[in-house]
Amino acid sequence: MSALRERTLLLKPTEISSYVIYSILKDTIGTQPGGIFTDEEKSQWGYAVKVQGAYLEVYDWKLESWSVGIYQDDGDVPKAQQIGEDFLALIKKQAPKYSGKLKSAASNATGFIYQNPFAIYFSGARNLLEQAEALESANTLELWKRGDPYRTDWDESNQPDFLIDPYQSALSEDLYRSAFFLFVASFEGLLNLLYELYLKPELRDDRIYNRLAREQVDIKLRLAPTYCVCFKDEVIDHRSEEFQRFQYIVDIRNDFIHANLTKPMTTALANEDGCIFSIASSSEGKYGLPRNITDLNVAHLNFVQKTIEDMVSIVTERMKPRYKREFRAIVSEDRLIVDLVESEYVIRIP
Repeated sequence: MSALRERTLLLKPTEISSYVIYSILKDTIGTQPGGIFTDEEKSQWGYAVKVQGAYLEVYDWKLESWSVGIYQDDGDVPKAQQIGEDFLALIKKQAPKYSGKLKSAASNATGFIYQNPFAIYFSGARNLLEQAEALESANTLELWKRGDPYRTDWDESNQPDFLIDPYQSALSEDLYRSAFFLFVASFEGLLNLLYELYLKPELRDDRIYNRLAREQVDIKLRLAPTYCVCFKDEVIDHRSEEFQRFQYIVDIRNDFIHANLTKPMTTALANEDGCIFSIASSSEGKYGLPRNITDLNVAHLNFVQKTIEDMVSIVTERMKPRYKREFRAIVSEDRLIVDLVESEYVIRIP
């Protein structure tokens, strides 16, 4: 049917789940030959529906959504829009009847689609860092173009063709701070994903999950080999240089996230001979990282990124060979599908 005419309009509803619309159509139309069609590359199920003035194709898309293709007899878009809205209104009236069936299906799930918090946060941090580096490069170029106004050879030819937004420096600082938090959060996301995918089956209950959710990230990391089936060693060495770097970054993050008034954020005022002098506290801590959030720069963020990458490598290297191969394949993917097979998770990429 769709091959013989051009589609007039495509709607992608989000208010109703794919499972509900499938159940409604199955109960209404059934699954008799010709009533359902499939396209294995795009969808698992689909229905062709004849309504007055149009044909509709209703089908799922990549497990998570569904669409309505409208083929209006005259190719009239406004008419197709109205037909689509009328169809969706009928579906919405039926949907509440299927809420119990939907809950039951979810509670008896045979698998899950997970968003990968590590991939999402880490890529977000890198994007912010790249934006900050671009702004910093633009400011450096602009200063070079302007030259030094105190030089004797200064002339109007050194003036720039444009002026930099005066707020760009402040924007760069905001990007540094945001990237810092996302980098550290990305590793927490990695650990949360590990516990979700590889927690020993006998430990999968709410009390364990709640306990782990309250643990500090360094403790959660050291406990992972005890709780998860994927590791070959009993412990992850917390005395390693990489772990010590990571722990220090986490300590700084805790100060920053709780907006603690750290020592470098306090400037002493001294009175000498009737003159007031400001005496700043040193902001630099271990590894050259600042204890004052306003002092973060590109070099600091590159160091944090490298530390997170090193920690991901350490965690992966501690895994049993089978899990190491599996985890390396999915660690940078935004989404993954997990099939539940006899209480074991079988992971695949969508």
